[in-house]
Amino acid sequence: MTDDGHCQSPENRRIERHHEENDTIWDSPEWIANSGQFLREHPVCRLCGDQSEVPHHDDPEFKTYGKPEYLDLSWAVPLCNIDHYGVHHGLFRCPVCGKLRSRSDGERCYVCRKPDDRRRIKQKKADRAESANAANRKRYRAAHPGKVIDKKTGKWVTRGR
Repeated sequence: MTDDGHCQSPENRRIERHHEENDTIWDSPEWIANSGQFLREHPVCRLCGDQSEVPHHDDPEFKTYGKPEYLDLSWAVPLCNIDHYGVHHGLFRCPVCGKLRSRSDGERCYVCRKPDDRRRIKQKKADRAESANAANRKRYRAAHPGKVIDKKTGKWVTRGR
């Protein structure tokens, strides 16, 4: 739980631990010097061509958070903040509008797709929702055999009322 009483997702807890482990390194004079030198040597984001702002450790097996090896930027990639966020959240830039919102590399975002494609996506989403709702209704009926859905209100009521 956070200080305000809300539960955190596992991903947010992982990110928080990552920041706690790296805060001392990110505040160190060595990191400031190394990252500044790295960004001067690599001024362009590898993904979009904008100005680079972050040295990203590009290795999914990288387990040196909070350790001195983290200061080694010899295999880091220069990224802008937007692409760095996208890399960590599984997002890609749309090839049409360039905004960071696609889940597949090279795929158009929803807004940039053709109207027929958008209709198909919307229908598929509605079908999945209806299927889930039908399964939930079936489970509810099994657990509450004396209840039915009132046709006027759409709410569950006890049979015979």
